[in-house]
Amino acid sequence: MAPTRFQLVKRSQLLLASLVGNPDLAVLVKNLNIEVPGHGDERLKENSEALTVCTATTDLRLCLPMSSSPMPSTFERAIAELGPQLKSLEISGGAWKSQNPEWLANLRCLKRLSMTHTYGYLDPRPSPPAFELERFAGSQNMTKPVEFSAVTFMLSSSHSSLLELDLSWSTFPTVFDLSAFTALKTFRLTSMFSSAEKAHAASTSLSALVKSFAVLEEFSLSAMMRFGPTPALEDVDILRSFPSTLKTLEFSFIPFKTAYLLDVLADLRCLPSLKSFDLYKVKSEGDGETRVPRPRHELNEITRVANERGIEIEWAWLKQNRPYGGG
Repeated sequence: MAPTRFQLVKRSQLLLASLVGNPDLAVLVKNLNIEVPGHGDERLKENSEALTVCTATTDLRLCLPMSSSPMPSTFERAIAELGPQLKSLEISGGAWKSQNPEWLANLRCLKRLSMTHTYGYLDPRPSPPAFELERFAGSQNMTKPVEFSAVTFMLSSSHSSLLELDLSWSTFPTVFDLSAFTALKTFRLTSMFSSAEKAHAASTSLSALVKSFAVLEEFSLSAMMRFGPTPALEDVDILRSFPSTLKTLEFSFIPFKTAYLLDVLADLRCLPSLKSFDLYKVKSEGDGETRVPRPRHELNEITRVANERGIEIEWAWLKQNRPYGGG
């Protein structure tokens, strides 16, 4: 029988306690994963002590409590002391706020940063951190939105180093300029388009965005809601806007007309390096807002034309072995 979550947490706490009691063992720890308890829990002291003794940690994952209270000074100080060697930091769960607005500035060697549901950390600070990230993943709360400018501010020193950007943003950014990130190779965005007007504005913004990518190799766009307004990307001819370096392309719950896809795939000047194309099985028709299942013969034709160019087409329901009900 698999251990319960309670048993796993208990084992984790026992392991952390053993590290605190054995400094010679603690200094060998490179990867540290801590599920932080809430305030008032006696385990909080053990967690901060474990952070303090594991002085050689380069990869730190923190799952925070669901609390908006300040981060305990012991935690903040322990993380800051890891600054000279910490390469990867992942913070998920709650919304602790740092008592020092420039606490990230101490993590000058950081290369990978992930902030999932930790919205308080995305607020602009007096000065941007000096770290030069290679990967950043961040999310925005639907009930407590954060301006996208907070992210670009935090990445001010990563313009020439950032290779991968992965965002889950509940409201599509009104200003979405990533042209400064000249080395970006992977871009993933999951967002929601709350009205037809915002979806239309997003189409124009996305067209300008992909044109700014110089060496992009992977692009993924997903709508948070399966039904509802989505950008009419064929209206801005987005598939002809990508750089020639693109190898992987994915659109989840974003429909395209069959005629547009066939026209682009027939153009050998378009997407010359593409190897994998993940498409939504539903297509748009007429005004672009009507969604209908793509008939089997259209699916086959798209796949055939793509395969002739060495492009693998992925259809979501086929990967999941579900029957298709199209004609």
